[in-house]
Amino acid sequence: MGSAERGNIKHYVMRSIDESQPHSIFFISDFATLGAAETIRKILHEATISGILEKAGHGIYIKPKISRFGKVPVPLEKIAREIADRDKCEILPTGSTAANLIGLSTQVPMNLSYITTGSTRTIKIGDSK
Repeated sequence: MGSAERGNIKHYVMRSIDESQPHSIFFISDFATLGAAETIRKILHEATISGILEKAGHGIYIKPKISRFGKVPVPLEKIAREIADRDKCEILPTGSTAANLIGLSTQVPMNLSYITTGSTRTIKIGDSK
């Protein structure tokens, strides 16, 4: 791939990021029609290094939201919903996640748990254990 072609891809990706709202979530697959996944990964990595994006997990990038108090963390539920939309599957909260969401418990779960019509997996977001 020539540097001019990579520059065009980078321009399009960066414009998409600039025009998006804070807390927008980006996946490498969002830009799959533009070029190779490795090229997109490098562009998103550069945006992360420059502070335009934050890496939330493997292949998951978030445009940060800044308040007068600092960075506002994106709700994990939003990330879960975006992943479900990307994978074209349904999710429903279970266990302590569901209990908290419907008000049966005031405890905020350390790990979110969902049942899904998609593939079963564990996704690590940020520095959570």
